[in-house]
Amino acid sequence: MITLLMATALLGGFFCPARAADPVTAVAEMLHNGDFSAGLTHWESEQANGATARIDVVPDGPAGHPALRFEVLSVSDQSWRLQWSQKRISITQGRPYVLTFWARAKNAGAINVTCMQNHAPWDHATQAKFELTPEWRQFEFPFTGAWDDTDARISFTNLGTAIGQEYWFARCSLQPR
Repeated sequence: MITLLMATALLGGFFCPARAADPVTAVAEMLHNGDFSAGLTHWESEQANGATARIDVVPDGPAGHPALRFEVLSVSDQSWRLQWSQKRISITQGRPYVLTFWARAKNAGAINVTCMQNHAPWDHATQAKFELTPEWRQFEFPFTGAWDDTDARISFTNLGTAIGQEYWFARCSLQPR
């Protein structure tokens, strides 16, 4: 005869209330393909007003992880004309989030990272500036949702500063706190 305790053990704790749902420890990843293991799938670049770049995924990330490489081929009137992003991200007003990523640059320089609306009025009040060097470093961008929006985007921008500049990004993650 199987007791309730034995049945619970046999079923892997399926009926055990302590294991049923643990929302405190469950963390939802909000970016798709943040590790670039599927190439550039889910990522888009913006190249406007004559600014161009070559973007590919290379095996040169930290600890051998894939990395997105962004090489500036030509610049334009504004450095933000070159950027890359992931769109269709749902953001809740007042909710805290944290974006983490690894990055480096061929030549030291600053970039901006923003959580912005992917539609008019293109609000990008939630942004931060990061100083990149030739060495891989992990960065953290904590922010609070500025609005309720199901079509926000995470953008890595102001990349169009100099022809020949290269940027590498790896292990991108966006999670609610």
